[in-house]
Amino acid sequence: MAKEECICALLAETSSEWQQSAQASLQCGLTITTVYATLGAEAMLHGLQETKAEIIFVDWVQYESLCDGVLNQCPDLKYVILIGQELVPVLVNGAANPKPFPTEDPGENGAFTVMTWPNLMKKSAGTTFEILSEVAPEPSDIALIMYTSGSTGLPKGVVLTHANFVAVVASAIAQGVVTPLPTDVVIAYLPLAHIFELIVEVATTSQGGAIGYAHPRSLTGATNPNPNPNPNPNPNPNP
Repeated sequence: MAKEECICALLAETSSEWQQSAQASLQCGLTITTVYATLGAEAMLHGLQETKAEIIFVDWVQYESLCDGVLNQCPDLKYVILIGQELVPVLVNGAANPKPFPTEDPGENGAFTVMTWPNLMKKSAGTTFEILSEVAPEPSDIALIMYTSGSTGLPKGVVLTHANFVAVVASAIAQGVVTPLPTDVVIAYLPLAHIFELIVEVATTSQGGAIGYAHPRSLTGATNPNPNPNPNPNPNPNP
């Protein structure tokens, strides 16, 4: 009997939880669909409805704003997993402070169940590799449905099998495109909804390198709340 396909969506900023969610889903034989978090409600809704996603990992800071316009419009959605705890600001200047990441599962919300990443980890703590082997994917199974940026209309889903994805990562390594040392740390900040960032991260970790997660706004001095244009406290270079 053919294995029934289950679609798991990732609608979140680049983070360690995004990558861990993706790797766990792939190991369980789930098909991942990725949608850019910056595309807007129409594009997000298009991808989730077209793939009939049943599970979604979504940033907590986006959850409430997406409920009515996106999540509640997806009749196939059954589980919403809240991630992005490290992306929630502690304080916001000039605006209402954000809601803290929930410690308890929010529970039922209409047709789907909402739970947090930490609690999901607790519930799956007893999972064994023997159980995972029963749902392991075949090379010909669909691994990814990656949506484009939608610059020429609605985003279009590109389908990759597990064999396709392994081949492109192996090719990047074999051609010396991504060749970190085990002592290297790669700063990751590009969107993981894009195949390039996903290849870089998987190729890095498969060769023993580490990933340090960042954000474009955290990589420049422009984000320093107290910039010092003159690093020399003494304005006279020849005292």
